[in-house]
Amino acid sequence: MITLQEVTFAYRASQPLFQGLDWHVAAGEHWTILGPSGCGKTTLLKLMAGLVMPQGGAVRVHGQSLTRPRPGTGLILQDYGLLPWSNAWHNVALGLKIRRFLWARWHPHPTRGSPAHAPRTARDCGGLV
Repeated sequence: MITLQEVTFAYRASQPLFQGLDWHVAAGEHWTILGPSGCGKTTLLKLMAGLVMPQGGAVRVHGQSLTRPRPGTGLILQDYGLLPWSNAWHNVALGLKIRRFLWARWHPHPTRGSPAHAPRTARDCGGLV
């Protein structure tokens, strides 16, 4: 569960991207953030991950205020987080491997790709993703 309450955020002295933003994402809900370049989509994700802090209001995950990045939160931004020479499975598996969520038996073979018994859903990974 993620809650943004009266969140205000601006970069330096510019106009606020968000002012008094309220938003609640309940457990199990799926959302899509759409908008033109520069409208604040990435900033919103960074706020929810604790990578930037609001100037006003609060961001809470499972009822706890974010005061720093959460070790249990992963954020991969397309432009900077993906390895362009790698495939989708390897890009996702890298984050899970770094956080030790994938066991060695799930690690894909470098040339054959994903093993037949590799996890296909978050539930297959023990709900850790």
